[in-house]
Amino acid sequence: LVLDGRKTWRDAGSETAEMFVATRDIAEQLISMGVNGRLVSLDNMVDKAAMKEKLSIALRELGAL
Repeated sequence: LVLDGRKTWRDAGSETAEMFVATRDIAEQLISMGVNGRLVSLDNMVDKAAMKEKLSIALRELGAL
């Protein structure tokens, strides 16, 4: 879900996506909302190395890498 000014993370429960990327606190709420798709939970949104590692794993699992 790409937030475009009209949607918030709370709208994710009604969205369909192959992957959602969120910080841990929001990821926990998305799980409780029952989002569809792979959820990548980040401890720190500005840690590029950790983000690259987690996204690479998720994208490989989806067959996109």
